[in-house]
Amino acid sequence: MLLNKPIGQSKDREQAISGPEFADEMYLQKSSGNDVTVKINSLGGSVGNGWDMVDSIIETKAKTENIGFAYSMAGICLIVGSERTAYPHTRAMIHAPRTEDGKKHFHTELVKDQFRAILKNHTKFTEAEINEMIDSGKDYFFDAKQMLEKGMIDRIVQTGLYGNATGLSDLQAYEYYNSLIEEQETKTEDMEFLNKFFGTNTDSETAAKAVQMKSDYDTLKASKVADDKRIADLEKELAALKEEKGQINATKKATDLIENAVKEGKLGQIADADKAKLIANAVANYEVAEIMIKNMKAQKTSAAAAVIDASAKGSDKTYEWLAKNDPKALAEIAENDIELFNKLSDEYNAKFNETK
Repeated sequence: MLLNKPIGQSKDREQAISGPEFADEMYLQKSSGNDVTVKINSLGGSVGNGWDMVDSIIETKAKTENIGFAYSMAGICLIVGSERTAYPHTRAMIHAPRTEDGKKHFHTELVKDQFRAILKNHTKFTEAEINEMIDSGKDYFFDAKQMLEKGMIDRIVQTGLYGNATGLSDLQAYEYYNSLIEEQETKTEDMEFLNKFFGTNTDSETAAKAVQMKSDYDTLKASKVADDKRIADLEKELAALKEEKGQINATKKATDLIENAVKEGKLGQIADADKAKLIANAVANYEVAEIMIKNMKAQKTSAAAAVIDASAKGSDKTYEWLAKNDPKALAEIAENDIELFNKLSDEYNAKFNETK
């Protein structure tokens, strides 16, 4: 439980801690079987609300811990804990109960007696010291060592967990300690979650598992980077193989087309160099080559005049145009005027390569 705001009623629960609400939460925690520690960093506040807090701390046998300041009613809350601790930098302050109007009232004397009883039963102050603190109207401040000497706490916790606000005003230090309390509470909640997540019983076990998980994560991350690079390299290799396979398939398909034409006698006694050019043309544009071969005759039937006529007919036409529009003439040229055919073929290959 946190007692880290002014004690009293407020419409804004962020501005003050209500005594009745604090007590209800204390009793609820105790009935749930929880051991309660009240962490205190408060400059005090309402005596009436403070008594609800004091009663609940006593009845639930809660521990109290001074995180920063335990002033006024917050100081009374500190000293009634079943086990009371403080950090070396902390301070407490005790003074007589005060009314808002500054006048003496009957109930004020009753509260003073209650203060005397608490100081007598829960500290090592002498009766004279108690009477002086209650009757003088002054503020009495104590550092951690003095709190221990006077029995306001049972021990000093030697840790730098909550830092030191040396050089700051009480208000500045109060706000500073509260920020550290909230930060620590968040860490505690996170650790409780991790304990449940890992199924561990102690913070040290949880920390060990967290370190191991981080190590495993880093290993997997490094492995993933290596795997991603390997996948990228394999994808490049696969693309290259596909391209190579496509080229091989295209060459084989073109070669088969021309070789079959040779076997069928459509190309006659064609030289190897000319056959290679036909294969290259077929690789570049199989459809054009196939149309040309399809329209070739198995035997040479054209006379010299027909050859001349075919040559003249194709002289102003391209290889591609003839293959698509007059494959018969292209076939005759291939059979009877290989020089012209090679010229047209070379022009076509050069154009195709530029486009590619």
